Amino acid sequence: MTPADVLIRLATNVPATDTEADDWRARNMAELLLAARTSRDPLLVSAVDDFVLTSPPVYSRFADRLRRMRGFLADAPADYVEDRKQDPEAPWPRPAVRARAAQLARFVDSCTPEGWDEEHTEPADAADVSAELDRNARTRVLGRTGHHCVDTDLPAELVWREWLVDNNRPTLVVVAKQRTAATRVVRWGLHLHMASHMDHLAELTEHSGPAAATQLQFGEGLLIAEAVAMACEFIALADADRTSALYRESLRRLAVNRLRRLPRIAEWGAAALPGSPTMAEVVHSVAVDEFTVLPTLAEAYVAGPFDLADQGFDHPLIPPRLRTALVEKFRIALLPAGAMRP
Repeated sequence: MTPADVLIRLATNVPATDTEADDWRARNMAELLLAARTSRDPLLVSAVDDFVLTSPPVYSRFADRLRRMRGFLADAPADYVEDRKQDPEAPWPRPAVRARAAQLARFVDSCTPEGWDEEHTEPADAADVSAELDRNARTRVLGRTGHHCVDTDLPAELVWREWLVDNNRPTLVVVAKQRTAATRVVRWGLHLHMASHMDHLAELTEHSGPAAATQLQFGEGLLIAEAVAMACEFIALADADRTSALYRESLRRLAVNRLRRLPRIAEWGAAALPGSPTMAEVVHSVAVDEFTVLPTLAEAYVAGPFDLADQGFDHPLIPPRLRTALVEKFRIALLPAGAMRP
């Protein structure tokens, strides 16, 4: 099996069914095209083409991204991917997921909103981002330094998952982005989120090899990766001694964004935790349309950290040093807010 075949197998093995599975695979094919552009691998492009040309119609935003991403590599084949004419209605999350949403909102309620200084300048390129990840290492669960960052000329709207394994090396793809003041605030927290992914990739690569780390990019592995990164976010948000006000406010707003990804939360969120300022902010915020058709992935950002904590962060894709640190720090972070219980 070639490296391209391995990546296609991982990218098509998703923990979903029906249109959700179709959409998730389309999203993953675009991620593989980003990987192919980063690694300059024409065989991976051909493997993606072979899969996409026999795929069913998918969510229009994913289809458009896939066509545009393919066009940056070379002219896309005719009829590359079709838009689905009608998307299914988003499902209500399971009661257990709604309980986890209330659990997260309770925790965020305990975190005082911080002010925001508009003069903060966001890192502009790969070198700047690499330096920023080194600077914020003390706020992270593992806090590894020296992560490999590379620039890309792709438009910002096409680069979604910025972390990947490229030629067996954990890599962060950095894209120049024009932002409003509100999105700049959130981006600082995303630097910490991406750095936590990079810590996880690097630690797992050292412990189990690059093949294991590659699994974090797709399917069940991605659910674990996002749950771990979110646990790291919560730990940093609670740690006022080690995390700056800039990062804490960014992480608080990111938590609101994660909650807003849950399907139809505007309809059930307020009742899940009456009187919660966080839930009120969530209910009145704008929906995150990327996740309307990927409810399983949306749940990973909210329920995933708590579910893993209940299991002692015990999973083959969580290496021992990371597992030990998460077990120790997650409970300390969330216990004072009463957020260890659903």
